Amino acid sequence: MFRGNFEHNLNAQGRVSLPARFRQVLEERYSPRMVLVGLPDRIEAYPEEAYRRREEEDMNLPADDPRVLEYLAVAHNNVWEVEVDGQGRILLPPRLREGQGLKREVVFIGMMDRVLIFSPERWAEYLERAKQNHQENSLLVSRLKSRAREE
Repeated sequence: MFRGNFEHNLNAQGRVSLPARFRQVLEERYSPRMVLVGLPDRIEAYPEEAYRRREEEDMNLPADDPRVLEYLAVAHNNVWEVEVDGQGRILLPPRLREGQGLKREVVFIGMMDRVLIFSPERWAEYLERAKQNHQENSLLVSRLKSRAREE
């Protein structure tokens, strides 16, 4: 599982070192390939195997629903496959860096089967919004967990 919050610097070519704990998870549980997904407010980095599971789940969605098509268009439009190099770095392609306003610093957030990547400014905004919505979100998650136990 990916856990923790880390800050690293981008180099001039757009490479950034993955946190050592995240590299360890990749080495122990996955291959060194990652799939980067550029979303409107963040980048999500998945081990290749975890992203494949997400694709399989998304293939079962009703693609004739326009809302689902819009979701799929955003979720699978800006996708990049990258390899962790010998120095433990990944390349963040220019389009992803520009879309997220990544200049020098990158914040990595471990989120179980994926890693969220933000600029420090966007992470602060995201976290503040999440804190404001925490009570409502906690109730939703509680209902979802309860429903899953019933099934």
